[in-house]
Amino acid sequence: MGSREKSSDEKNGSPAAEEPKRFLILYAQPSFWSMGEGMGASSFWRVPRALAERGHEVHIVLPAERGDRPGIETREGVLLHRFRSRIRFMPPYAILPLRLLLRLAIYMAYQAIGYASAMRVARETRPDLVMAFGTFEAPVARRIGRALRVPNVTRLFGNSLSLTLNDPIRFHLNFPEVRAFRTPASRFILNNDGADGEAVARRCGVPRERFFHLRNPVDFSLYAPGPPDAAVWQRLAVPEGTPIVMTVTRLAMEKKLERLIDAMPALLRRAPGAIAVLLGDGPRREALEARARSLGVGHAVRMPGAIAHGELPQWYRTASVVASLLDRTNAANPVFEAMACRRCVVALDAGTTRELIVPGRTGVLIRREDLPKLGDVLADLLENDEQRNELARRGSMHVRKLILDPRARMDLEISILMDAIREGYNE
Repeated sequence: MGSREKSSDEKNGSPAAEEPKRFLILYAQPSFWSMGEGMGASSFWRVPRALAERGHEVHIVLPAERGDRPGIETREGVLLHRFRSRIRFMPPYAILPLRLLLRLAIYMAYQAIGYASAMRVARETRPDLVMAFGTFEAPVARRIGRALRVPNVTRLFGNSLSLTLNDPIRFHLNFPEVRAFRTPASRFILNNDGADGEAVARRCGVPRERFFHLRNPVDFSLYAPGPPDAAVWQRLAVPEGTPIVMTVTRLAMEKKLERLIDAMPALLRRAPGAIAVLLGDGPRREALEARARSLGVGHAVRMPGAIAHGELPQWYRTASVVASLLDRTNAANPVFEAMACRRCVVALDAGTTRELIVPGRTGVLIRREDLPKLGDVLADLLENDEQRNELARRGSMHVRKLILDPRARMDLEISILMDAIREGYNE
């Protein structure tokens, strides 16, 4: 398994012209952005927009926003078919037995409501291909594909099963994701975010020839080296030149942002002027603020909220160090972007992060058992400009060898979808 080899045309970013096709995409969430329009993960909107830009007809079936009426709207050439649902197909956090019951109830609700809503659109639009944009959606896309005798594609933007490969009970308790991997599809496309998705695909029996593991792209014209921006320090209400250790992610439990806050007392003992900046928004904001206050470092922790993608480069360039400390993986977009902006990255050694962060060469990896030393690791980097800048320079060169720019990356993914259409329906 692994990333598909590119043809010579694809490597040049110019695949052969294709006859326009009709795509039906199933999506269980009302918004494509995790932290508001244009903020947070951009992967979900990138694919339909790229298809529309290349002349294809794209229909997406998704729930209406709360308070909005269902109907059809057009966005950047994509037709959004919104259906009414009082249910939000995202299980809320709860204690384990209740969480499992809620997950099952919401999952089954989508299998009924999502299928009925999408099938109505499918009969009207007669798509050439049906795509599932998530785990709940995969079985529904398969059912519609079989009914219309057209291929279906499962498109996942990450996986959480890699954390449970050695724990069969926890593995199967995440039954929506297991079922998505095991649902037959003409093609299975998974973001390669460093979470060892290939091992999960093997465990679930995804055919090797149908599995494509693709890293997200980086716009290197936007995310590029440059000078710090004084406006960032001004917005943070700190003196110009203040050392910043920054994270860029949603403020959610699985992001493990408390690890950076816990490191601040040790860091401040050696670098009393430094601050931690948690860039993003989410449900853990109040809890993280409370944790910082309880440790006596509230004055040195800033949470300025979510930032639009176009403004992110100036924040990266003003940071001294960018940290990523997740359990599942630390080889995703914030790390790509920080490295592209020539910032030194400190990451927890998880998943396949080592493919991106080569210890002592392109950044700093910290083992889980060494997390109590994180404050001193960060202080060492802030005290050694030469080491920090050299790691950042090598990291910037390395990421450009591994990551495609958006145009080439979308050409590659669309060529995979076109191959599925040309192959046609397979029972």
